[in-house]
Formats: sequence, C-alpha cells, structure tokens
Amino acid sequence: MNTIKIRNLLLLFLVLLALLFVGYKYFEWKTISDLSNLYNTTWVSEFKIVSNTYAPAHDFFSKFTNSEETQVTDPDKIIARTTDLNNSLALYINSEEGYRDLISSNNQKYLTLKPFVSLLFGERGKIAKNIVNDQLNYYHNEIANNKHSLASDYFFAILFGNIIIDYQNLTKYDGKAQISTANFSKNFGDISSLEKYADNSFKFDNEDLIKQEYPTAYQKIQNYKKYFSSYYKVVKDYVNGDTETAAYEYQALKESASDIGIDFNTIFNEGKSISLENSKSTLQLVSDQASNIKQFKTNKLYKYPLLADISTWKEDLVLCQMYDFKMSIYKDISSKYPDAKNVPDLIKQLSTMSPSTDNVDNTFDKSTVLKFVNNDKQIQFVCKDKYTKSSITFTTDKL
Repeated sequence: MNTIKIRNLLLLFLVLLALLFVGYKYFEWKTISDLSNLYNTTWVSEFKIVSNTYAPAHDFFSKFTNSEETQVTDPDKIIARTTDLNNSLALYINSEEGYRDLISSNNQKYLTLKPFVSLLFGERGKIAKNIVNDQLNYYHNEIANNKHSLASDYFFAILFGNIIIDYQNLTKYDGKAQISTANFSKNFGDISSLEKYADNSFKFDNEDLIKQEYPTAYQKIQNYKKYFSSYYKVVKDYVNGDTETAAYEYQALKESASDIGIDFNTIFNEGKSISLENSKSTLQLVSDQASNIKQFKTNKLYKYPLLADISTWKEDLVLCQMYDFKMSIYKDISSKYPDAKNVPDLIKQLSTMSPSTDNVDNTFDKSTVLKFVNNDKQIQFVCKDKYTKSSITFTTDKL
C-alpha cells in the first residue's frame, strides 16, 4: 500500500513538474514573442519619424545658411526673413517633439515588459534580458540627446520669434527718433512689443530647459531681456516727461547694450562633448543588442515545439540606420564626412573610429541597404525592411 502511495505521489510530482515545464516554456515563448514584436514595432515607428524629420530640417537649415539672405540689412527684410525662418523652425520642432513623445512612450513599453523578461533564465533568458537592458539604456541616452537638441531649437525659436524681430523694430523706431525727438512720442506704439520685458517676472517658454542645456544661450536671452527692458523704460519715462529718471536709466541701457552680442560657436559647443559620449554609448548599445539577436538566430533559439518560430527580428534594418548614425559620430570626431562610395568601404572606414562595431560588421546583411549615396551635397541610406518589403530613407545634408 505504501509503495503504491509513493508511486502515485511520485507520478503526481512528475506530472506537476511536466506541467510547470510546459507552462514555463509557453511563458518564455510568449514573453520573447512580445519582445520581438515590441523591438520591431518601436524601431520602425521611430525610424519613420526620423526619416520624416529630414524635410523640415532641410528646409530650415537651407534657409538659415543661405549666404545671400544673411547679407540683408534692411530691418523690414530681416523681419520677413526671420519670420519665415521661425515658421520653418516650428515645423522642425514639431517633428522633434513628436520623436520625443514617441521614444518616451516606447521606453515605458519596455519598462512594462521588463519584469516578465526578468523571470526568464537560461540562454534565451540571458539574451532577452540583454536586449531589454540595452534598449532601456538606449532610451536613456536618446532622451537626453533629444532634450539637448530641443533646447537648441527652443533657443532659436526665441531668437527668431521674438528677439531679432523686437530688435529690428527697436532699430526702426530709433532711426525715426534720430530724425526728430518728436518721433519718440509719435511712434511710441512701434515698440509696444518691448513692454513685456519691463515685467521682471516675464519668461519665455522653455527657458528652464535652455538654462539647463545651454547656460550661455540662456544668459544671452537674459541680456536681451535686460536691454529691451532698459530701452523701453528710458523711452517711456522720456515720453512721459520724466527726463531725470530717463537720464538715470540711460546708463543701465548703455551697459546692457554691451552684453547682447552672440557667439554661436560658443553656444553650439556647449554640452557637445556630453552629447558625443552619449552618442558613442548609444552606438555600442545598438550594436551589442543586434549581436545578441544574431546569436539568438544562429543558435536557433527561436524554435519551440508546437509553437510558432520567433524568427522575425528587424536587426538588419536597425543596423542599416546604425551605420548612418555612426557616420554622424565619425563627422563629429574627425570634422569631416567619410568619403566611401559603397557600403563595404563605408563600414571599413567607420571601423577606424571608436567605439568598435566589429561584433556586427561581418554579420550585417548588406542587402538591407537598397541604396547608398555619398556625394558633395549629402549622404543617403535607403534601408529595406525585408519582412514587409518596404523601405525607409535616411538623409544627411553636408552643411
């Protein structure tokens, strides 16, 4: 009797163990399937926004670097050009903010999946954990670099949308006043836009982010606010007949006028080294992640009995864009663009810089690159999604 009980208990234990094993394997398959789907959908959605950002970026920077337009001295023409630049910049910022919102949302999706992945073990579990951790670290870097980029955009939005226009209106008003002091009162309404600066609590949108990412740019904004405030107060007191106060405040106006020059090179270099290190870290994370996926495929870990294969991973599409990204790092480090005319030569040329992507350079499916163009004006990658047969284009203008 005892023997039968022991045998039955052992049989029950083995059945429960088998059920646990089957249950775990299904859980593992489901979790990695979800990871595969998340990996594919998030990368593709982000690439589409990056690709679509090119048009507004190209439009803005083409206008911004137009040498003929920068020679314009007439205030009205400067205002018209600045307004046009600001409208183009607004479209570019809209794309950048859309990308910010998307990567923040996708980051949250990975955070939601992470607790399930953390329960996996063995070779599959190790690879899945590496993929998730690499992606979360990628988002950490990408969100930081996006904030830095947006802070620059917001600074120029303030510059084009307010400061330059207000300064040109001031210039026009001042020119009329030089002809006749009567024009100070007659045309006082022409500088009504300066009144906001006289309010010490006035702040532009996103000033705090600019202060965090570009302290020098932030200080220039404050200098202009101080200059405009002083100018408005001096003129207002003069117009109101309080010449004594106007004369006193005029000294502050002269002092603030000496601080409004802008050295764009200093501003652009602010935080550049941090962004570069973030980008290099991002490059390493993306290549390591793709290497893990290649290993997953090579070792046929995608196969499960009675369940669908988990073999759809778009790592080659990701790597195609990675080489475009690596090219920008190459430019930041060497101050020149690579001169390779085909993909194999490009990968070889990019391999001369750190960090190394040797772990994927030899396994990357180069047929993913439908088209590679490197000429005097731009570098372009056309990357193929081999599962949907669609393509995504990434273009970099050589400014």
